[in-house]
Amino acid sequence: MNTLEVLLLSIAARTKLSGEASEYVSREDYVEQTNSDGYSAAEAQHALDLLRHNGYLEEYPRGIATNAQAYRVTHRGEKEYLTGSTADYEANIRVVADAVQTFGSFVSNRDVHDSTKLNQGFVDHAFFELEHRGLILLSAPSAAAGLMIRATPTPALVEYLATHYMRS
Repeated sequence: MNTLEVLLLSIAARTKLSGEASEYVSREDYVEQTNSDGYSAAEAQHALDLLRHNGYLEEYPRGIATNAQAYRVTHRGEKEYLTGSTADYEANIRVVADAVQTFGSFVSNRDVHDSTKLNQGFVDHAFFELEHRGLILLSAPSAAAGLMIRATPTPALVEYLATHYMRS
């Protein structure tokens, strides 16, 4: 990934992790932020296209109501950003895993955030990452509960934590 792509990915990931109402960033905002670093609109658009093609960003689905281009970070892009910018990424993933195991069945992302004091956006990311690794099962977010996600540990989580703590 080149410097411009890293810059664009960081804009998208920081937006998502900040918990703003919309995870999408307009093409114009990307261009404006990269112009100050000396990149042209064409260079920014080319890098956005590459990031989308490689699965790091997804484009806002255009419809009749909108003709604007906007992009948001995918889980893959968020992980790439976090592993490159957070020295203790795996340690924080394990902190979330340990909290899920401690709470037991149907623990919410908010409970884990409150107990670990990790960024809510990171906790949400960690839930999806742990699900991807087969360590927890997630229930669908509930709009009535403010998009609260609930997790249930799997037997693999116990083994994962035991292996980690044996090495520590």
